[in-house]
Amino acid sequence: MPPMPSRPYHLVTLPKPVTERLLREQFTILSRRVLVVSASSIAACALVVWTFWTSASHVYLLALLAVIFSLYSLSIIGAWKWLSSARREVSPRWQRVRIAGVTAIAIGWATMPAVLMPQAGPDQRQFLMMIVTGLMFSGSALAPLLPAAIMFEAIITVGALIAIPTANENTALQDAALILIYALLNGGGAFIQNRDFARRVLNEAKLEEQSALISLLLRDFEESASDFLWETDCELRLQRVSSRLAQIMACVPATLHGTSMMHWIERSGANPSSEENVGAKLCAILAARRPFRDLQVALVLQGRQRWFSFSGKPVLDAAGVFQGFRGVGSDITAARQSDAQIAYLARHDSLTGLPNRTQFQDALTAACGGDAPFALHCLDLDGFKAVNDTLGHAAGDSLLVAVAGRLRACLRDDDVVARLGGDEFAVLQVGVLPGEVPGAVAEGAAALAQRVIDRIAEPYQLGELSASIGVSVGIALRDNAGQTKEDLLRGADLALYHSKSKGRGVWHIFEAAMAARAHARHTLLAELRHAIAHDELVLDFQPIVDLATGAITGAEALVRWLHPQRGRISPAEFIPAAEESGLIVALGEWVLHRACTEAASWCGTARLAVNLSPVQFRDPGLLPLVDAVLAQTGLPAERLELEITESVFLDTQETTLACLNALRARGIHIALDDFGTGYSSLSYLRSFPFDRVKIDQSFIRDLGVNNEAAAIVHAIVDMASSLGMRTTGEGVETQSQADLLALTGCGQVQGYLFGRPCAPEAIGSAMRADPPDAAFGWPAAEILVLNEC
Repeated sequence: MPPMPSRPYHLVTLPKPVTERLLREQFTILSRRVLVVSASSIAACALVVWTFWTSASHVYLLALLAVIFSLYSLSIIGAWKWLSSARREVSPRWQRVRIAGVTAIAIGWATMPAVLMPQAGPDQRQFLMMIVTGLMFSGSALAPLLPAAIMFEAIITVGALIAIPTANENTALQDAALILIYALLNGGGAFIQNRDFARRVLNEAKLEEQSALISLLLRDFEESASDFLWETDCELRLQRVSSRLAQIMACVPATLHGTSMMHWIERSGANPSSEENVGAKLCAILAARRPFRDLQVALVLQGRQRWFSFSGKPVLDAAGVFQGFRGVGSDITAARQSDAQIAYLARHDSLTGLPNRTQFQDALTAACGGDAPFALHCLDLDGFKAVNDTLGHAAGDSLLVAVAGRLRACLRDDDVVARLGGDEFAVLQVGVLPGEVPGAVAEGAAALAQRVIDRIAEPYQLGELSASIGVSVGIALRDNAGQTKEDLLRGADLALYHSKSKGRGVWHIFEAAMAARAHARHTLLAELRHAIAHDELVLDFQPIVDLATGAITGAEALVRWLHPQRGRISPAEFIPAAEESGLIVALGEWVLHRACTEAASWCGTARLAVNLSPVQFRDPGLLPLVDAVLAQTGLPAERLELEITESVFLDTQETTLACLNALRARGIHIALDDFGTGYSSLSYLRSFPFDRVKIDQSFIRDLGVNNEAAAIVHAIVDMASSLGMRTTGEGVETQSQADLLALTGCGQVQGYLFGRPCAPEAIGSAMRADPPDAAFGWPAAEILVLNEC
């Protein structure tokens, strides 16, 4: 089979798929026209035979009729086969056969004017010219197959031009010109038809391609997204139901097709909100034929609520007649659930599920806006940090969840419990009346607080682990409309602080005296901060004496505050406040620097003892501070002894031991102060090799009075000696105490018997009394001087 022509029979260059389609449509249209043109042409030929039967050769007329009838019959058969074929394929042979057939028909017709015109009369010539003209115009029907149309027009024109001179010489020129004009018009018309036809086919192909692409994109969009398309007719019945919509409705598209959209929404159970029925609103909009956008509707599908967002607009035809709605829907269930979760977490604690600080503040604000009395409880867990650090954060979280459950169980439905953060909780107890007697506690608030304390104190089983904690409670009563939210919160916090300072595991109701104490504490801290910055603090030094030789081996630095208005302030008053506020870090830095500066001027190997707070051990800057102070003052590290209490081990014990070991590695001595007053003294002695153990003065005080005290002191000295640690007795005030300590083997002592804490000048003078390398004897005169300081 010869190849297809590179330029088919049209005047527009097209892609190959479009070209093949164009050829099929050309032959389809041509075949339909052949059926009509063939029938009319055969009838015209018969009319010619009848008109010229008496004046022309019968042989020619019959031959012409036979040829025209046969060729047109073959054309009709070919056209019928093409139109009835299910698979229409255009081949070059098919095109050549068509063109050959048209050429043969044209030749047959072209002989007619040449043969019949010379012997025709005037009327017959006019008839022949009409037939020729009609044939020329019928050639335009062949425009889809442009070569056939041109061939047909050319042959008919040539035949007419040959016959015209034989008909009438007077009008031959006019007739020939007229024939040529017709030929040009028909030929030009065929060209235009063919070009327009090709362009139309090209545009249709492009539209179909775009439609297919859009359909593909829409299908992919519906399959991969949560959105779906919807369309209704003018009766608001669903049309062209997408697979995504059918999937959402859990049915096949055919089930939804033709159903009323309003009935579908109502049947699915659109939920009314607190303000309006959104489903009814959507139905009203559809009925009113108004456009809408992002209208959210809750539908119950298969027993489960799902949220959808609908957008749509009415469709009107060219005359403005309503045809229906088209729009897009989106399943926003996941987004709504996510928004709800975010909104929930914004007002609830993610761990316990209790209301958080924000929601509790709103509840407290609302309660303050009313006239009803209520109680505000602030709760702080006791011992939670130790559980969290020793058992791990997972156990700590489980413990908080368990605490939240117990708190809920202690409250009524109207009460509000919240987790404010960490191990802090709060309770809003409604309907609590103050006592009838002024100053009396509200029984309901007190009962709840005690109930909470007892319930929280019960042991917890956390998987295979067990834990015990407590809780301290501070209560503020709202018994008049003049109290603000801030007043109540401040009062409950002060009451909580008072509870924790009184031993924890107790409750207290806010009293005015607590605010006064808090104000005094705040003032004290502000003035202490000022005193540190302006050198209003001083150091006293209490000597440490070798009990066997009476020689001074060192001194302990003790900070004193000389207030410009209040005079001397006891360390027992400002040291605890400094520790609670964290100001002890700055205070400790000042003490360490001043004490080391003074001790650097002492002779010999006299050692300086400085107390460190547990708060200082939690400060990561402790080691750099010690290094900097020793470097600046020039005091040898082996002459510095840092005293700590057992409470430093209550927090992060591993971190504490690492810090102690780092200090020991620098040559600094470590002493355990107030030994015997804690809960785990023996375990601490095993965990770290202290250089010295200082026996608490409570045991020294009872020496000679209580046999048990002597036994305890003797046991401490023996135990320390066996571990390679020296001992120092604190608070020695009588000679009998000193003698008994000597009998136990205690090496060093300090106390009023040997000297009160004195100014740096006095202790410095005593330290420089002898050569640096000699033992410092402690004569009675010097003791007297120091005791008078």
